[in-house]
Amino acid sequence: MSKIKLHILPDEDDFESAEVHVFATVEGDEFEFLLDTGAGTSSIRNSEFTMHYPVMYVKKSAGVFAQHEDDLIKIPSFKLGPILKTGVEFYRIDGEVGMTNLIGMNIMKDYAFYFDFKNNTMEINPDSTRYAKDSHEITLDEKYHPYIPVKFDDEEVLAVWDTGASVTVVDHEFIKQHSAHFKLIGESTGTDSTGESMQTPLYEMKGISIDGHLFPTHHIAGVDLTLINSTVDTKMNLILGYSTLRHADWWFNFPGKKWRITKFRG
Repeated sequence: MSKIKLHILPDEDDFESAEVHVFATVEGDEFEFLLDTGAGTSSIRNSEFTMHYPVMYVKKSAGVFAQHEDDLIKIPSFKLGPILKTGVEFYRIDGEVGMTNLIGMNIMKDYAFYFDFKNNTMEINPDSTRYAKDSHEITLDEKYHPYIPVKFDDEEVLAVWDTGASVTVVDHEFIKQHSAHFKLIGESTGTDSTGESMQTPLYEMKGISIDGHLFPTHHIAGVDLTLINSTVDTKMNLILGYSTLRHADWWFNFPGKKWRITKFRG
């Protein structure tokens, strides 16, 4: 077990939204990374440090707003707390505005995590016997995105649990079909994993339950998820981001495909 500090970077335009960052090392040099369970593959900016890695091939990645082509490279060594990986695949990204280093599920899928958003810490490989009781199955797609059920009244839908999203994102069509749960309050600027930014409507979402807990009214962004759904087998109506995740502590055992809320602060 190892506890790591989460660096929470608040959104200047929305007090409920924030990015979750950690520090990790690549071949002994420290870099800041966005912690991103919504990304299948990790990314690192192109620089003098990373430009010497040979390209394995060029691969297309998809965000909420756009698709992007980047070089896929192999990093000789990567370390995050007790996690030590060799020969890890990363996208080498161009580093335009909005693009950032990120740790994705190709690294995280092999470990269990305890996320404490009150104290902004993350434990890697905590004692699973403490949390396994009353746990639930995680649905993992082909890119290891974790899906968990969210209840709207009596209807249960799958949502991606995404530490890389600063605000929860809900598909436009789903909002129309469940309008009683959403109140339009303004606009916000969203940036996806490809660096593409877009103005999106900002809503208050109410009346959702996760793991038996009724979450308080909180902010979400309305987005057309058609593009990203075209790249995955398991379709998503919701992407649960920090504006939702911050209301609880969460245990995820990715290799064991188990999860649960351990503390709720709604």
